[in-house]
Amino acid sequence: MIVRFLKQSSIWPWLLIGAVLLIVFQLFCFHEWALADERFHLRMIDAILNGASKLPTNVSVFPTYHAIMAVILSIFEQPTLPLARLVSFCVSGAAPFLFVGLCNQIGQQNDYLRWFQFLFIPIILPFYPLVYMDIWALIPVLIALERFYAGKQLIACFIMTAGLALRQTNLFWVWFLCWLFFYQAYHGDNLKTAVIDTIKKTWPCWLGMAVFAGVILVNGSVAVGDKSNQGIAFDLTQVYFFLIVCFLLFLPLHLAQVPQILKLLKEQQWILWILPVAVVFFFTTFKANHPYNSPEASYFVRNRLLHWIQYNYLTKGVTFIVLYWSILTFTTIKLRRPEFYGLYPMTILALLPMPLIEPRYYMIPLALIGLFREKLKTSLEIGLLVYWVILSALVITMIKFGWGFL
Repeated sequence: MIVRFLKQSSIWPWLLIGAVLLIVFQLFCFHEWALADERFHLRMIDAILNGASKLPTNVSVFPTYHAIMAVILSIFEQPTLPLARLVSFCVSGAAPFLFVGLCNQIGQQNDYLRWFQFLFIPIILPFYPLVYMDIWALIPVLIALERFYAGKQLIACFIMTAGLALRQTNLFWVWFLCWLFFYQAYHGDNLKTAVIDTIKKTWPCWLGMAVFAGVILVNGSVAVGDKSNQGIAFDLTQVYFFLIVCFLLFLPLHLAQVPQILKLLKEQQWILWILPVAVVFFFTTFKANHPYNSPEASYFVRNRLLHWIQYNYLTKGVTFIVLYWSILTFTTIKLRRPEFYGLYPMTILALLPMPLIEPRYYMIPLALIGLFREKLKTSLEIGLLVYWVILSALVITMIKFGWGFL
């Protein structure tokens, strides 16, 4: 009877999503000390709460997240770390449900596997209960895309543009929305008309980008604080590391796509011919030299991995194979709609300017890859979900017991 109810009812996935979120929240809510960068965000929130004349200078993003948090926490007499985590979680926890709404809007109704795959993305799941603003920055992207495909395009523009106030790199997802407008307007022989139509329909985006550019000019830097370490740096290592993370996360898909990859290499032999040039290019451009990615900061697993790769030719060679494999896998996996392929160049553009290598920066691309790709065999999709559940459990355990951080 219970099994029949679960199959016939549409409420059980929502309840299960909520239960997973609450379990993760419970694991970290009463954790005694601030984890990793939580301490920087908490200092900023505390400064705003206390009306400090000068805000801390070690947070690079606009203090929008911190101001909202401070306003809510000001309601309480004694704001505490668990309370701050609860407030942040109440907003972050909406992301899986918004993802479900977006899935339904683009024709993926009741795609439960995709819903739970998003929930268990190992780079996202541990951050729901923490005082971090990364999931908050993802939320406007999910809402804006849902509104766009619901036909509420002006609202989509305003919401996507509002995301700029949370994180500067949301600029590239504003561009992605503009690309979707352009693709909708362009029919192969009306380029000028399509461009004009896109600009007209996306005027809130252009207005927001103009204001954003003005703020950057007045500030003298894209980064609000920590300007010497968080400026713009066109570093390919960020893209390389994203591909490494994608290889680790999508390992079941990489293995399953081997036949398609071999077929591609047989049909497009130039991919093999450029290998020597690609190897030399990779070896000369892989550099993890940001001060926050130093080997001394070994608490962060990313730093251990980066320097394990950088100073060993063998591991660097293996890493190149991993990168190439990731690229070939994404080449062979189809996306649901032609306009979705704009995600790949936009992801590269979004990652290139960021000098600090951080897996948190990959949340939006990973969420959209999961959303846009075509569904593969059910057994493979289930395998990917199980794999992510295991990875998420390992990551959460590592953070919970202080063994390391992403």
